[in-house]
Amino acid sequence: METKREIRIITDEPLEPSVELIRQAFATVAVEMGFTEQNAPRYTAFITKDRLEDTLRHDGIFWGLFIGSKQAGFVAVQKEPDNKYWMKRLAVLPEYRHGGSGRALVDTVINYVCGLGEKKLYLGMVNEETVLKNWYLAMGFKVTTIFNDIPDLPFTVALMEKDI
Repeated sequence: METKREIRIITDEPLEPSVELIRQAFATVAVEMGFTEQNAPRYTAFITKDRLEDTLRHDGIFWGLFIGSKQAGFVAVQKEPDNKYWMKRLAVLPEYRHGGSGRALVDTVINYVCGLGEKKLYLGMVNEETVLKNWYLAMGFKVTTIFNDIPDLPFTVALMEKDI
């Protein structure tokens, strides 16, 4: 029997489950790439409730992906001071990856931003995370800028955008 997959806004729900989910989901990359709280304190695998609350204070919108009653995914979108909408912290627990959950979360953000009349969606990611970058490229995102030497980040950051 297939378990129901549902995406719903969780902006007003307690943040602790989402913080834990984000940390677990991003931990796989942290381990693979050798990121620690010491060498990459701002990397998303080490997110805190305060950092997620900061996104809320700046008008972030959060969605959770639920498989049955278990939260298996998370994504946020936020309008930045540059007036661009940025997708942030896309996270799917490892055991729920490769089944369309990530794509469903991205589509949720795209539909939301399109509904606001926007024409582009933006994101930033670890440039060296080639599997994820290729996944975004296959969805129509393109790399626009690569930043090197960002303080507290031992990797380069790729900025990507998608016409929507």
